[in-house]
Amino acid sequence: MSDSRPHVAYVSYNGLTEPLGASQVLPYVRELSSTYRFTLVSFEKAHGPVAREAADIDAELGRHGNLWIRLRYHRAAGLLSKAWDLAMGARALRRLAQRDPYRLIHARGYVPAAIAVRAGGGREVPYLFDIRGLQAEESVDAGTWRPGGLRFRLTKRSERTLLARASGIVTLTNAVRPHLRAQPGLRGRDPPWQVIPCCVDLDHFRFDAPARARVRESLGLAASDLLLVYSGSIGTWYSTETAIRAARDHAGAFLLFLTFTPQDVIDAPCATEGL
Repeated sequence: MSDSRPHVAYVSYNGLTEPLGASQVLPYVRELSSTYRFTLVSFEKAHGPVAREAADIDAELGRHGNLWIRLRYHRAAGLLSKAWDLAMGARALRRLAQRDPYRLIHARGYVPAAIAVRAGGGREVPYLFDIRGLQAEESVDAGTWRPGGLRFRLTKRSERTLLARASGIVTLTNAVRPHLRAQPGLRGRDPPWQVIPCCVDLDHFRFDAPARARVRESLGLAASDLLLVYSGSIGTWYSTETAIRAARDHAGAFLLFLTFTPQDVIDAPCATEGL
C-alpha cells in the first residue's frame, strides 16, 4: 500500500546522534509522523558526544516510515568547511527530490535554511524557516564572532535571502518578531508565522526518591547535604558562573556538573570563584 502522507524533507545541522538532535529533533519528527512522512538530512560529527546510537535512530525512524540521510559535518577549514557542507546538503536534497519528491523543506536554523534555498526552497518547493535563534547576534553575544566581522556580515547578507524566500516562519518567542519584521527580507511580506516555545518532556524528569538516594550515596553525600546540579553546555551565552557563585555562597554546598564539556573548561571558572 502506498504511503499517502505528505513527504517532508527535514534538514538539521545538528547530528541526530548528539544530545540536541536526539532530544529535540527526533521527538518532533516522531510525534508528527502520524500525519507526515519525513526524510531527515543531518550532519553528523566524527567525534563528539553520542546520546543515541545511529542504529537505534534508524530503527525508530523506520518504525514510523521515515528515512535518514547522514552527511559528515566539517569544521577544520572554517568558512570553506561551511561552504562544502552547504553544497553537500543542497546536493542531497536535489537527489532526494529526483527519486522521492517532497512537498516541503523544514529547515532547522540558518545553515539548513541556506541549504534549502540552494535546493530550490521557496521557489520550486515551499520551505519553512525554523529560526532557533538569531545566529549572527547570538554568536556576537557568545563572544565567538566579532561585531561587523566577515562571518557576521556574510550571515546577515544571507539572512535577507533566507527570509525573503521563506514560505513560513517558526520562532521560539514573540519577542523576536519585531526585530525580524524590520529586516530587509521581510519588508512588504507577511508569511505564515508560528511561535513554538521550547518545552520539556516531564516523563524524563519524574521524581524518584530511591534513585535519588542511590545517586547521593554514590557521590558520598548525606541526605542533608545541599547539592546543586548544572546540566548542559558550559560557556558562551550559558551562565555557568551563576551556578558556581550559588555554590560558593552556600557554605557546605556541593555542585555537580552533568555535561560533555571537558573538565579543564569547568575547573577554570570554578578556580576563579574560589570553589
